Amino acid sequence: MRRLRIGFITSYELGTSGGAKHMIRVATELSKMNHEVTIFSPTSPTFYSIPENINLSFTVHSSSKSKVNSPLQKMRTLLNLANTITRGQDILHTFDEFASLSAFLLRESKKTRASLYATIHDINRIEWGLSKKIGGQLGIECCKHFVGVICVCNFWKNQLIKIDDFIPEKVHIAHNGIDASFFSIRNNVCDKDKIILYTAGFYQSKGVEYIIRALPLIKKIWKNVDLIISGGYNRKFYKRMLKLASRLKVKKSIQYIGRVTEEKLLQLYESVDIVILASVMTEGWGLTLAEAMAAHKPVIGTNHGGIPELIGASGILVPPKNVKAIAEAVITYIKDDDFRERMIKSGFERSKLFTWKNTALSYSKAYDLNK
Repeated sequence: MRRLRIGFITSYELGTSGGAKHMIRVATELSKMNHEVTIFSPTSPTFYSIPENINLSFTVHSSSKSKVNSPLQKMRTLLNLANTITRGQDILHTFDEFASLSAFLLRESKKTRASLYATIHDINRIEWGLSKKIGGQLGIECCKHFVGVICVCNFWKNQLIKIDDFIPEKVHIAHNGIDASFFSIRNNVCDKDKIILYTAGFYQSKGVEYIIRALPLIKKIWKNVDLIISGGYNRKFYKRMLKLASRLKVKKSIQYIGRVTEEKLLQLYESVDIVILASVMTEGWGLTLAEAMAAHKPVIGTNHGGIPELIGASGILVPPKNVKAIAEAVITYIKDDDFRERMIKSGFERSKLFTWKNTALSYSKAYDLNK
């Protein structure tokens, strides 16, 4: 296998998102394959650590320590990053719409001869704000001129081909992986007190509202049920959800713990009974569900986007925004011990398919196919 010099480009902070984890983990695995990987990002990693126990050959170039939020800020940041991207890269691989636009402009201005690739986690332009819709559309258009595009699930591959007229041979699949540490969790005891875990924070698109609305229905059948919520939050939406929880008289049963470290996340998975992702937007993959399956936890997810492809027959799928279906799914897991155990075992076996090494091998295969 030829040693490649690969540049990963993102306009987003390397924070707690699944996209950030995907990029860092794939860079790590590609480095193990003897490729030279450089991450070009506005910030250094703030959450996911870069392993020190292996000989990695990728670095992070940070142009700014401040947050980069607006489209103009992103483009300015990427222009600054462009000055650090050397001509010696064999491949430039982008991970968001603004990074794709930047890479395209680099090539058109003949500042790089690298082959261009992009990873697309979703194309939810309908659900984006105006500025991101415009940036997203421009990024998608730029990707049509790239050598290859990687999607995290078949759902988005089909959407790109159907809606955006991509050449099928250019679009490849690389499922998200799961950190090996999750597979070591063994505590799957369902005691009298039940704990539901939701890790996607207080964001409207992630469907936490419908989990909160389902709590009173669940507690009618099983009184001792608590909901733990981790992740970031939108301040306005967070305050609205607190009012909703108070009105439904379930506020005391909800614990919000904010963003957590990877070590704390492992402890959370070990201590809970059920994991839910009730996204109302079309989710690209649902990494929290994959991690929960590896951690021997029964999962509930909405039946659209990449979630059905992830869960298969190893969990319960519910329609988006369907409070009754969420409640019934939780109650089924609580009351039916045999079914819960079958789903736990099936989910664990299925989760073994999703390793970061396999993800990186899919990247490497895409690079080889499009030489």
